[in-house]
Parts: sequence; C-alpha cells; structure tokens
Amino acid sequence: MLWIWKGARRALVVGRSQTYTPCTVALAKRSFNVSPASAQQRKQKSVKWNDLPLSAVDEDGVTREPLPSFEKRSSAKDSPRRRRGELETAEEEEGKAQASTLGLVVDRIDELGPEGQEWTPLAKDVLTNLARFPGCILLTRVGGFYESYFEQAPVLANLTGIKLAKRTFGGRTVPMAGFPIVQLEKYLKVLVQDHGKLVAICDEFKAITTPANKRISKKEEDGDVRLNEAPQVTITRRVSRVVSRGTLIDEKFLDPFSSNWVLSVTADAAGRYGLAWLDVGTADFDTTTCFDVESLRDEVARIGPREVVVQPGLFNRPSHSLPSSYDNQAMEPDGSPFWEAINREQMHVCLAAPSLDDSPEYSDDDAETRAVKSLTEHIRTRLLDSMPEDLDVLAFHQQEGEEGGQPPLLHRHLGRRRETETMHIDAHTLLALEVRASATGSTSGSLLSTVRRTITKGGSRLLSEWLTAPSTLLPVIHRRQSLVDLFVKQGFLRQDLRTWLRKGVGDVSRALQRITTSRNDEQDLLEIRDFVATCKALVELLGEEIQRQGGKDGEEGWKTLQTLVDRFQSLDELGARLGDAIDEGVIEKRSRDQEELARQRHDEVLEDVTAAAVRRDEGLGEARASASKIKIGNKQRADKDDQSEERNGIWGTAFEHMIRPNASKELTSLTKEHVALRRRAARFEQELRRRMGTEKLTLRNVQKQGFVVHVQEGGASKSKGDDEELGKMYLSAHGKTFRTYLHPEWTKLGRKMEHVERQLLEREAMELQRLRHDVLVEAMAIRRNARLVDEVDVLTSFAHLAVERRLVRPVVDDSGVLEVKGCRHLAVETGLLAHGRSFTPNDVEMHPQRHRLHLVTGPNMGGKSTFLRQVATLCLIAQTGSFVPCESARIGLVDGLFSRVGARDDVARDRSTFMVEMAETSEILKRATKRSLVIADEIGRGTTTDVGVSIALATLRTLLEKNGCRTLFATHLHEIADLLSKRHEQSPGEEEGVKFVCTDVEEDESDGSIIFSHRLRDGINRESHGLKVAKLAGMPEEALAVAEKTLVWLREARQPLHL
Repeated sequence: MLWIWKGARRALVVGRSQTYTPCTVALAKRSFNVSPASAQQRKQKSVKWNDLPLSAVDEDGVTREPLPSFEKRSSAKDSPRRRRGELETAEEEEGKAQASTLGLVVDRIDELGPEGQEWTPLAKDVLTNLARFPGCILLTRVGGFYESYFEQAPVLANLTGIKLAKRTFGGRTVPMAGFPIVQLEKYLKVLVQDHGKLVAICDEFKAITTPANKRISKKEEDGDVRLNEAPQVTITRRVSRVVSRGTLIDEKFLDPFSSNWVLSVTADAAGRYGLAWLDVGTADFDTTTCFDVESLRDEVARIGPREVVVQPGLFNRPSHSLPSSYDNQAMEPDGSPFWEAINREQMHVCLAAPSLDDSPEYSDDDAETRAVKSLTEHIRTRLLDSMPEDLDVLAFHQQEGEEGGQPPLLHRHLGRRRETETMHIDAHTLLALEVRASATGSTSGSLLSTVRRTITKGGSRLLSEWLTAPSTLLPVIHRRQSLVDLFVKQGFLRQDLRTWLRKGVGDVSRALQRITTSRNDEQDLLEIRDFVATCKALVELLGEEIQRQGGKDGEEGWKTLQTLVDRFQSLDELGARLGDAIDEGVIEKRSRDQEELARQRHDEVLEDVTAAAVRRDEGLGEARASASKIKIGNKQRADKDDQSEERNGIWGTAFEHMIRPNASKELTSLTKEHVALRRRAARFEQELRRRMGTEKLTLRNVQKQGFVVHVQEGGASKSKGDDEELGKMYLSAHGKTFRTYLHPEWTKLGRKMEHVERQLLEREAMELQRLRHDVLVEAMAIRRNARLVDEVDVLTSFAHLAVERRLVRPVVDDSGVLEVKGCRHLAVETGLLAHGRSFTPNDVEMHPQRHRLHLVTGPNMGGKSTFLRQVATLCLIAQTGSFVPCESARIGLVDGLFSRVGARDDVARDRSTFMVEMAETSEILKRATKRSLVIADEIGRGTTTDVGVSIALATLRTLLEKNGCRTLFATHLHEIADLLSKRHEQSPGEEEGVKFVCTDVEEDESDGSIIFSHRLRDGINRESHGLKVAKLAGMPEEALAVAEKTLVWLREARQPLHL
C-alpha cells in the first residue's frame, strides 16, 4: 500500500506482494505524478521524497481526512520475551475484563513510563492480581519460572533466601525474584508452613491452534505436505489456587500422619456457635454445635485446625474490619476465651466472606448451617480451579451423609458430632496430659506417639481422632474392645492383617482426593487398584477365619468381626478394570528413566561448571568448551544409536504403553499398525544399506532435523545404484565423522509413525480419563472401605500394643466407679525403660457414695502429679476401646475430663499465673458433672498460704458436695486435710466421701540422702522434704544453710515473718 503521513517526511516503500486498488494508484498519480510503468521499475526500492503534501486527495479531487498521529511503539527491550507464535493480547484483554467485572481499583496500572510507555501485558496482569488477592504473595509463572514483582519481590527474596533481581516493564525497572517451577513445593513449605503466608499461584494456560485451525489431512499424514507456519500459541494467565495452611492438598511436606483441618466458626441469633471443619486432602468433614464460648474454645483445641475462618464481628473488635479474607495478622482479638485455643504462629485466622451476610436465607439459618456455608465459600476462594464444580456442602450436610449423590470432595465422612457421643476434654487437659504433643511441642513423648502402632497413614489420623475424642457410647466401646480382645488372642490373624495393611493400602484417601481435584497421575490409579485388591484379600482372610473358628475363643468378637466384614463393599469390577488397563512396568521404567535423566543433567551441569572454571583460571579459550560439547554430543549420539538398534526385525524402540493395548479395540488396532510401520522401517533400512553398500547407515529421528538417513564416515561406497539413490536424498547436516540426508520415502514413513503415536497418546489419555471417571463413580464405596480399613488398622494396633506392653481389657460401664489395680503411665514408663528403670504402679479406688475424692499429699518429686495424670490417661485410653496399662480396671463412664495442672501465665491477655489458675478452677466448678473426672494439682499456691488454703478448701468442698464428681487433688498444704473434717477434733480420715493418700521417701541414715519410693499409702504426709530436693538440684550450701535456719525459726515462732 501507499501510506502518506501528515506533516512528516517518510520513505515510500512499494512491496512486491502488495495488491493495489484503482483508488490507490490514482492517488499516487495525482499526488506524486508516478506512472504505473515507473512504479513497476521501483519494486523493492525506497524512494526519498524531499517534501510531502500535508493532505491527500481521492480520484475526484476531494481532500481526504488526515490520518491519526503516529504512536511510538515500545522498544524491544520493554516487551516481554515471547516464543515464536506466542501471543499475549488475550491475556491483556482478559485482565482488563476481570478488573472491570470485579470493580477493582488497580493501583499504578495507568501509570506511564518516562517516554509515555504503558505497562506490558504481564505487568498489568501482575498489578491486577495483586489488587484481587491482597495479603497474598503472588507467584506468576513465566515460562519455566515462578516470579514475583514490585514490592513483593524483596519480601519473597528475604523469606526464601533467593537472589533479588530487576526487570524492565514499560521503561521502568522493578524488583523481581523467582525460582524454577520444579522448586515450587520447596518454597511453598517455607512461605506457607514455616512463615504462615498466603500464596496466590498464577499459572500459564496455552491455547494452541494451527494456522488453518484444522485437523491433519490424509495428505499431510503421508508426508506430502509440509507445514511451514508455526502454530499460534495464545497465553493467558490467571490465579488457579490460593495456598494456605489449611488448604494444602497433596504437597510432599504435608504431614501424612495427621489431619490438616480448615475450620469455620459462626454464631446464630440464639447465641449458639456452629463449627464445620474439613480436611481438603482427605475429604474428612464434620460439624458440631457449642452452647458457650468455653465449650467452643475446647472444641477448637481438640480439633487442632491449621486455618480458622471466623464470622465477622464475632471475636474481633467491632471497630476493626478486613477488606478481604486474605489478611491474617490484621485481626484484633477481643479478649474472648476463644483466642486461648488459637496459636497465631501455627494457625491462619481470617474473616469469613462478607457476601454471606447479604443472603436472605443466611439470617434464618442455624449455627451449624451457617458454618457449613461459610466453609464452602471459603474453600471456593482458596481452591479456585481445583474446586469440584458439583460441590454442595450444605445439601449433603443436611442429608447427614445419606447415600446417593454426594460430592466428590466430601463424601468420605459426613456427620454431626454430638456433645453426648464423645468425652469432653478441655483445652487445658489436652495440654496437661500431652495427648497430641509433649510440653516442648514435639510429638515425641506424647500419648499419641507412645500408643501408636498403626501401619497406614489413614489409621494414624483415625487414632489421633479417637484419642482426642474418646467415645461415651458403651456399645461402641464394647465393640472395639471385643475386636481388640479377638486380635490379642488370634496372634497369627493379627500378623496376617498387619502384613496386608503394610503391603497395599497406602494413603488411599489422599490419592482419591487428588483424582477428585484432577491433580492425579497414573500412580494414584495404581494405588486405588492396590487398595481394592487389599480390601478383597482382607475380606477373604477374615471370612475364612470366621468360618473356621467363629464359635471359639470369644464368640462376641467373631460376631462383631462378621459385622465389620459385612460393611465392606465389593469393588472387584473396578479393581479388574484398573488392573487390566494400566501397565505398571511402564510406570516403573519411566520413573527410573526420569531419575537417570536427572542424574545425567546434574553431571552435565557439573561438568560445564568445572570446564568454565578451568577456562577462567587457565585462559584456554573456547577449545575446552568445544571439547566438552563434543563429548556430550557423542554420548547423546551413542545413546540414540543404542535406541535405533534392530531388535527382532523392528526399527527403533517400542511405544511405551501406559495403558495395555488390549484395554480397547482402538488401542489394539493402533498398536498393530505401529508395529507394522516399525517392521517396514527396519526392512527399508536394510534395503537402503544394500543399495548404498554400507552397514554404517542408520535411520534416525533427530530433533530439529526430523527423519534423516545417518551415514558415518567412510560409509558410502561407489556401488551400483549409488547415484540413483543419492539423487533422491538431500544433504541435511554433516560433520567430521558423519552426514545426514533427507529421504522422501523415509520422511513419509516416519510421519506415518508419528501420526500413529499421536493417536496412541490421545487414545491412552481418553482411557485414563475413563478410568478416572470409573474411580469417581465408586468414590463413595472407596472412602467407606478406607474408613473400615483404618479402623482395622487402629484395632490391630491396639492389640499389638496390648501384647507388647502387657495391657489388660478394662470393664467400662455406667456405674460411676473407678477401680484400678497396678495403674501405670505408658509415656513415663517408656522413658524409664529407656534408662533401665522400672515404673512403680499404684492403685486407685473411687465410688460414688464413698471415696469419690482423693486428697494426695507428699514430698516434692514424690510422684503426685504423675499419679494424677496416669489415672486420667488410663480413663481416656479405655474409652477409645483400647486395653489399659494396669493389672485390672473397672471404669464408670467418664463424660468429661478436667485438669488444673502446672503453672503458667498469659501475658498476651494480661493475666498472671494466679489469675490463670483461678480462671481454670472457676471453669471446672461450673462445668464438671457427676460423671466427670477432675485432676487438680496445687490449687492456691500462687498466693499467700492463708488465702491459698482457703481457696483450695472451698474448691474441694464444692467439687465434693455440689458437683459430686470424681476428683484427685494433690497439694502440699496439709492444713486442708484438717479443715476438711466436719469438726476439728475428728480424724481427717473420717470425712465422708474423702480418702487421704500420700507418697513417702526413705532416708539413708549414713549420709542423710533420700530415696523416692513413688508408692502411695493411706494417710497424710506433712513433710515436703523441699530442702532436700533443693540440695539434689544443686543449690549452694550457703543458701541452704540460711533456708534451714529460717525454717526452724518459722516452725518455732508459728507466726508470720515481718521483714
């Protein structure tokens, strides 16, 4: 075309391939007096015009409208690097549309560079996503890297320790930090798990279209057509997932032995609190209702979530509001007891989506329904692309787990947790008894680590659930005990079951969840196949044992076992389809190949780095670099030579079938066609060698060259037919030792093989998708079987622990009695055994009408606190269905376990140690029932002796007379024993409902040292032996001497000391 720019001097360029309209030619004639003939002579030439008119006229002499002013394009260095054929216009348009739709105010997006440049499409996308996801660290994928820009780049570099770099966008330099995509999980662990950050992952999505947007024709398949134009690749970027502590799915750093809960907390108009919690990685889901904030605190502590979603205005100060649910530390606690269960360093806490408040139905919902809706909406804001489209948590919450139509994300375990179904364990008791973690925060030394003998990951998670929520339903406890008893007696059966569990269960819940969220690979399908086979083997094994020994050794256990077996659902057809379709050998081979390739790349990089260092130090120039490249190239060529060896008359390597060819007729047909083409290629190679008269000729498929004929040095001899055959080939490449040629017949044959391989890959992908669909159809049955397998794992582990640690079956009833002979503390006993010492067992006997309160006195280090904890722990273990560490036990059902043990302050809430002690004591007095068990250690020690004795006595009398619960109370204030009597002249041991027990020490008369017996006896011990304990602790002699004199003076004076 002919372009005329207003007010500027330009060159007129006439292109050879342009088509000129009559209007264009007329314009050229009238304005510049250029004839068609002269125009033909000026093809591919530039003509300089000294002057150009300010306007142009058409054929009729009418002045044309002026063209718009010329807009300067950004320089090449300001534009993002693109591969050939890649476009980013769709990305920019989509970002603008999203920002407009969401009504976002995107800061800096309209800024211009120093020369008026706009931001590049990538920069605009980053700015838009930063506005859409405030409070998140945005990782944007650019090629093979995840990168962060602008103000977040220094933050990312500082947290992860990576290098901070720079990048130019629209003439402006901005900070940048990034890492390869293969290291995403490594840095997610640092950002999310270690530092508690939210990470928004923005991925690339490519749409590939051919120039004509058509399928490959038959002519193209035969190799007669070459596609010279590259396919068009349109790249768009969008945030596909927001990663937080509670929404981790399948990351390798996730602890597989514990659940990863995200919890939603709401309240209704009646003041009830609704809770709904979900493990995104396993699809476990539960709800419950709490009627006061203290119960809510205890339930949150029991669940132990990693992420908490709170209803706005519920526990944050009314004056504070958040712009979105992506901010964590901005929440300002209001001083509610709820925050006692929240560890801000280990949990992410945010507000629920405010959009729910606008729903007309939301205000009428009960607390649980509100919590489920809030949880659903929160999960949608986190998973985004990974969220199943058919998820409707509310509908299935209302159905309470009924069969049929359950969503893939949640149909493992649906149900409401009732207050009366589990033992209530308050937050302080979970810490005091070290149920999940020890006092140091480590799982080592905790009750969970002590009793855990489970094999499967799902079994370990279920064990943790049972220990933190023991059952209060006697039928459930008795069924578990009967199975444990059966597995204890049937040792061979127990070992066979554990062997099968060790072989083929895996973590099927997480594998199924990866399939549900489309994050799976072929290995997950194999894991489902192995699980189905293991379930079948377990059912067959148990069925045979029931038929053979069903009437022997505990008939109750065999009946319970038969009930458990009947609950398994048959998945034989699914297992057969998966087993017949997937070729496990190919998966293993690919895994080995990937490991070998990674090793080779590591060696090559190391070799290049070493060569570069040598060149730098010795100044050897490019010669050494060339030698290194030649060495690597020779190795690669040797590998390719090995791959192209003839095997049984077939060219090349066989197609690696992920899906066995006999899985479908199409795969069988395509496989036969592919083998036939390979045989034809082998025959053609032999024929070509014969024609060329050399054995150093091979057919190859070389990257960037295509299908070539490779001839080594000295391979082409002058034989008959050489000239004719060479005339068909074209030289493609050559080196010192080889030449490669393009042969039309080989090109045609190779393209046919490529086309068949593409069809095989497409058909295998379709088969894998079909298998995935088959698994999802049976997902409900798989999850139910997985739950049953987890139960078998936990119960057999209980039996294994019972045999290993000499545990006995307790009698659990509703009598309110607590009688234990030879009670031991498993965790303490384990520590003592490791040092070659034995544990001293003790007895306890409590009845509703007598001795329901034990007052324990004795010296420091005498074992009072251990005795309190071991009794409480024994009751907890018994109601999980396990055997217990003692000689015999009868336990009346415990509905709640409360403790006041240890000393700590609460600086964050401005509470002293004594204030914390009084708050916990107050809760016990308000909440303990007749079926509860209370353990209290040293109540009243945080103040003066007189005040402490008064408070301790009042606490004991309230627990004894009003609450009527079973209580173990340890103290050094022996005055309490005297005051407990109805009359001072009466013996303390005659107080109704109270039993006085104590621990003793034995003194060595030779050196005055003491030995702790840790044995309980009836009576009161009025000696604390505190000075002797201080001496054992290494207190200086001078200080001990002063302490002894002071103690003597105080006892003699019997009056307060005035300093």
